[in-house]
Amino acid sequence: MRHADHVLLVPGFFGFGSFGRPGGPRIVYFDRVMKALVSARRELRGRIHVHEPPPTGSLETRVRSLQDALLQLLGGALLRGESRRGRPRIHLIGHSTGGLDARLLLNLRYHFKGEDPALRERLAEHVGTVVTLSAPHHGTPIAGSLVHGLSHLLLEGMSLATILAAAGQLRRRLGLPGLSFLVSLFEAVAPRRNVNAPAIALLAGMDEETARQIARFRGMVMSDTRLLHDLAPERMAQLNARLGEGELGRLVQLVTVAPRPTLWAGLHGLDRRAAYALCYAATASEAFRPDRFPVGPWIAARKPGTERAAVEDAPRANDGIVPASSQTLAGRAARLVLADHLDVIGHFEWRWNTTLFKSGAGFGRREFMALWRFVAEAL
Repeated sequence: MRHADHVLLVPGFFGFGSFGRPGGPRIVYFDRVMKALVSARRELRGRIHVHEPPPTGSLETRVRSLQDALLQLLGGALLRGESRRGRPRIHLIGHSTGGLDARLLLNLRYHFKGEDPALRERLAEHVGTVVTLSAPHHGTPIAGSLVHGLSHLLLEGMSLATILAAAGQLRRRLGLPGLSFLVSLFEAVAPRRNVNAPAIALLAGMDEETARQIARFRGMVMSDTRLLHDLAPERMAQLNARLGEGELGRLVQLVTVAPRPTLWAGLHGLDRRAAYALCYAATASEAFRPDRFPVGPWIAARKPGTERAAVEDAPRANDGIVPASSQTLAGRAARLVLADHLDVIGHFEWRWNTTLFKSGAGFGRREFMALWRFVAEAL
């Protein structure tokens, strides 16, 4: 890294920056990630930023919004055409679809409406390392599952559940036996019911200002769901065939994969195991391509050499949202992480937080710090 470099974190599907009042408790997408990065590299302090893309808008709108964010960070440096030597750079770290956004912005064969090719080419020269974490480079079957029929109820429920689980204020409700949390959530998003700010505040036990922010965000989610179509495996296969792998040499690709769901392990956490099982089943597909399990060194809580035995074979192997074989362009990972889709951004079970999923991956604070230390050192 150079002295003037910055880092931009790019959220994925349902992605947000944070919710909450100034000076009050906040709900954060990249929970404790900034602290972990700064702990590994102190020079990053004050130079890490979070992008807020259209949460479920099309890939085109997401990539365009990422370009705008980079231009804003770079300020006049890009327009002045500063020399290559000593020019400021932005390192991109994208989780889930955020990693795909970063990769597509870097690939100049990917075009979007209204782009300025010359400006974009100059912008690419200011992009440093691009880290993709749990990225659906080849799409994901769960996207197709969410497009049809009653799945919009699931989509609305998932958007709310993801945020509420991130709040860390659901320990009490998530600790209740059985499916109490999922039942209350389903009641909240049932047809012809409006989940307004007071309802969210009551459900999550948070202040109404934060609840209003969440209600507005959920309105954005439900008003534009084009991303679901874009992430369908057949659509991504067509896109990849057109783009090639021109940006492959500049990517650091990290893969997450979690064990096959186990529902019957007692009542504690049954709701979270059920949520994980539903999403895992919608993601696992024998027909998914590519079907080769990625190759690479592991970050895992298990004994070294036993990590691979904990998960299914590709193409069914996934992290609850994205198949493992979708998360690299050429089948090789900088690291394979035994974790579910939300663990790696700080939403795992530990004393500071809770999570939507209970996947049995065993991912904890030690693995979280090891992962983000590796990312920091890769920049």
